[in-house]
Amino acid sequence: MVASGARPCKDGYVIMAVPDTSFDRFKHLIGGQRASDDPRFASPDDKMRPGRSDEFDIDYLLPWLLERTMDEACAEAQALRVACTPVYSASDLLT
Repeated sequence: MVASGARPCKDGYVIMAVPDTSFDRFKHLIGGQRASDDPRFASPDDKMRPGRSDEFDIDYLLPWLLERTMDEACAEAQALRVACTPVYSASDLLT
């Protein structure tokens, strides 16, 4: 599934799940107009084709995530009603 699961960011990992109802807003957030106009992700059927998840990660999601901390990425995603949570290490949980 496109933009779902654990992904790396600047200071760790986040887990996210982007529902179809938020996908258009989310792809615009992370890739601007270029992502919004990308025909590979124009419809739910288009984005579910084999290999599309990897293409979305490489072209849009990973560059966006790697510029943000876990907290920044989650705050921006959650503002669009995208489920997103940091993945805390054992050390993080103890502190």
